Amino acid sequence: MTTRAIRLALLAAVLWGCPDPDERFEEFVERTEPFRRPPADLGSSSLEGLDGRFLLSAAVVELGGGVAQPLVFDVQVETNYQGRSACPPEGCTLNLRILPLVSPPSGCPDPFSPVAIAEGSQVPTEGEPQPVEVRDIPVRSDGSFVAQLPQLAIGGCANPFTGRVIVARLNLEAVTKSPDRFCGFVRGEVLEPIRLGLSRSTFSAERIDDDPRDLDPAPIVVACPTDPQD
Repeated sequence: MTTRAIRLALLAAVLWGCPDPDERFEEFVERTEPFRRPPADLGSSSLEGLDGRFLLSAAVVELGGGVAQPLVFDVQVETNYQGRSACPPEGCTLNLRILPLVSPPSGCPDPFSPVAIAEGSQVPTEGEPQPVEVRDIPVRSDGSFVAQLPQLAIGGCANPFTGRVIVARLNLEAVTKSPDRFCGFVRGEVLEPIRLGLSRSTFSAERIDDDPRDLDPAPIVVACPTDPQD
């Protein structure tokens, strides 16, 4: 074989014989999905029927936030497995409908009343606040999940630190502790009013039966409880 023929053969192998890089990456993501779990220090998790309404409270640890300075959300959960002890054949999924609430430290009137939210970077200024829905979030067989939220703009009355609009891209890395609680880490990035990476912030969502404005006291819990020792 001539030198020219060898070069043409090598070129053909590069152009047609090698797997598509994007396809290989997608295969890798699918193959390793079971291993991309929330960190072990969230403790145990179990598959529980989470359908219903929750008060989700988050602490921005990077800003020194805690129980005294929570961000609070009214969250509706809908699952495709409800009270089952195992996932259906198509796999477990859940949907979240998220509506921020007035955080008491923000100084705004009517604590725990709805605050405007929208996908993108602009907060709606007219009409009754409407929740943002995140659908078809995969849930693992042990009840843990990662909810990847779209970029969100949240009205300033939900901000307990400065009272200014929050724009952020966030993930909720969660475990399910019981039918009445899921909790975990808040990861991602705040874009406004300051740029801030989140890697240690935490949240807890507690089941509620009433309008958050009628809760007395409101169940403000901002992290997973410690698992009982055997």
